[in-house]
Amino acid sequence: TDCNTHPDGQRGVASKRQAEQMLPTTAPRGASSARRGLWLLLLSPLGVLAKPKTNILTEPPGDACPPSCATNELLDLLDQYCSDKGTFWQSKHHYGTAYHSLFGSLRHSITSILEIGIGEDTAPSVQAWATYFPRAHVYPVDIKTKTEVSDRARPGGATERLAKHQAQFGCEHNFSMWDNPRIHLTLETDASDPAQLQRVALPPELDIILDDGSHRYLDQQRTLHTLWPRLRAGGFYIIEDMLVGALPWDSRHAEQVPTKNSECGAECFFPQRLEEHPFLFDRFGHLKGAHAPKVPLELRTKELLRKHDWFWVVTGVHQGGGLDCSLVIRKRGPPIGLQPLPAALPAPGGSASAAP
Repeated sequence: TDCNTHPDGQRGVASKRQAEQMLPTTAPRGASSARRGLWLLLLSPLGVLAKPKTNILTEPPGDACPPSCATNELLDLLDQYCSDKGTFWQSKHHYGTAYHSLFGSLRHSITSILEIGIGEDTAPSVQAWATYFPRAHVYPVDIKTKTEVSDRARPGGATERLAKHQAQFGCEHNFSMWDNPRIHLTLETDASDPAQLQRVALPPELDIILDDGSHRYLDQQRTLHTLWPRLRAGGFYIIEDMLVGALPWDSRHAEQVPTKNSECGAECFFPQRLEEHPFLFDRFGHLKGAHAPKVPLELRTKELLRKHDWFWVVTGVHQGGGLDCSLVIRKRGPPIGLQPLPAALPAPGGSASAAP
């Protein structure tokens, strides 16, 4: 998500207190003793020191890890790369708590994942997926232009400066990540435009599709119906950030979905309560009058939800009642782990996949 920019347009933290709240308790994974010393020097101006890393599989964190920290391997990776799907960076969504419970036993069966939206140019979740799913090809799609991404990727450019800033908090960035043969970046693609999305070079079927794009309700429906035919039977379609901000977009979104949220300050988003969101499918028509969404679900979306399995993931709460929410839809069919694996990993097709 692009929520990693503060409402005032400034990245990073504004105070030592905020830095301490955001700081992970460790230097990067696998760091040598000399490298750990470097991280300690980087962190010392903030008045805090990195603690030795524990193995979360054999030494699960206890109460001594305030206010939150990684409790599984996926959260550990998301924190390693400074993803807001993790436990400490910016929005701190903790989505890895839910996703690891879904995919932990499928890690070696997943061969393809598509993610709409890379967020910042360090693409933290892309790096995490490529590590977490060792057999998977990862297909990130973003609206950014090749020119702007390439310009920021120049030595000394914005991407390098961002990576150095994130390194202060123990995060890593692999500057050669786009050379990974399992990562296939497609830029200049508006995922809410079916024509543009259909031009993306993808395998015939995808195991996981994750929409972390505009977060606009109408865009989410268009993207869902464009990509749904690409999702394999038994695959998972996830729509992120349904109920939480802050998102600095136009006021028309507020008109689409009413909200009763209050006292949320810069974290206001529309809506902030589960019953207000049209994607919480009102099967029995209970929400009427003022409680009914101004823009209801399209008929085709209702039919899709009727025919397939779905549930909401709630992994945290924000000021004013905003929630860290994702909608998970599983396409009917045999579980991925029970299906025969392909003889070879899927290869990218066409020339639409482009890296900076």
